Amino acid sequence: MQGTHESSVMTNVRDVIVFINFKSSSKMAELNLRNRSGFWIEGSIEYTTTNEKGLQKTMTEKYCVEAVDFTQAEARLRAEMNCANRAIKIKSVVRPKYGEICFNDQGSIEDFWLVKVAVTEEVEVKTRKGGVKTKTKVRTRAHLVQATSDVSARTAIKEVVYKDSTEDWEIVNITKTKLLGVLERDKHLDNLAEERAKKEAADAELNK
Repeated sequence: MQGTHESSVMTNVRDVIVFINFKSSSKMAELNLRNRSGFWIEGSIEYTTTNEKGLQKTMTEKYCVEAVDFTQAEARLRAEMNCANRAIKIKSVVRPKYGEICFNDQGSIEDFWLVKVAVTEEVEVKTRKGGVKTKTKVRTRAHLVQATSDVSARTAIKEVVYKDSTEDWEIVNITKTKLLGVLERDKHLDNLAEERAKKEAADAELNK
């Protein structure tokens, strides 16, 4: 009986070790991240598509582009998103509040989250009498994070973006954006629009 008990204990220990290793591997995969700054521009495009019933529908999509100015951003969007069977229209191009994007290079994560971080710092200001006093100032920074959830976005901020920071900071807001992709310099969107169109067509066939 004692041998059976010891065998059972050893099996449970092995199960625990395997479970811990699995969680550690999952965490490492989740943290396959890189944070980089750039001149980012968000652009909204519009195009007309025909659904399975033969009816035309206007679609609006939003992307982020790395470009030196609005003109280059529009040109890159047209080059990437124009297809043989449709032409796009640029609705708007704006400069976002974030200057850094934390990417996940797993390749299967499509969601982007806007994370706002409040940074508290002490600054010295001159008084009217010519002296100097210390004043607390709070600045808000925005970061774009590619993640599967708000929890993963929070982890990316903590483990990557601010990992080595000595600043006093805290996350004050996390919001899921409508961005469908980010077009970095010298990279492509891999025909995201066409892939989604194929998926929508396949889903429509299944729902008939």
